[in-house]
Amino acid sequence: MPGDKLFQEGVMTFYNEVEKIRNTIYEALNPNGSQAAPARTCYDLFLCNPDFQEGHYWIDPNIGGKQDALQVYCSKPGCSCIDHSLQDSSVPTFHADAGDKPFSELSKGYELSWPVHIDQIALLQLLSSSATQEFRYYGGTEKVDFVGADGEPLVVYDDEMTALKSRTDYMLSGEPEQFPILDFTPHDDTFGFEMGKACFCDELQ
Repeated sequence: MPGDKLFQEGVMTFYNEVEKIRNTIYEALNPNGSQAAPARTCYDLFLCNPDFQEGHYWIDPNIGGKQDALQVYCSKPGCSCIDHSLQDSSVPTFHADAGDKPFSELSKGYELSWPVHIDQIALLQLLSSSATQEFRYYGGTEKVDFVGADGEPLVVYDDEMTALKSRTDYMLSGEPEQFPILDFTPHDDTFGFEMGKACFCDELQ
């Protein structure tokens, strides 16, 4: 009878919706780092899957819709590392204007950007206990001045700098809210740079 058919269709629709909810809960509790089952952070991923190796995985700090999940490099012990939006294999050369100006204010400079929504970065900052970022500077060996994500100058210690013949490698570290860096001030007439990953970390117990 028509009524029985409608009832059966209603039961099947209800069952399917319950199954979807069950699968969503299971994936949230058992993330595998895929786009279909992202972890909240790499820390959570390794906590749930201690045998997983370092590599690229999907995370979703806001645990919202999977459409805003992001692919990051997960390193142990528990670091979520995001890449800068520049993927050019060559290192462009820049010329500083008169006076010490931040890179974003130079005639051919620009704002440093990251292919991650600001809300996701804010949550990574909140969920992490520390952060690091690599920065490679081609030019003189004079210390570069950095501005953190909080808009404040970033203190750079001598042991975070490695001066080589034609470049200086920085391994910056600090509080999560200071990363990723937003700007820097060079002190050379001609220079180049490469942005490294910004890693938001927590310690596995």
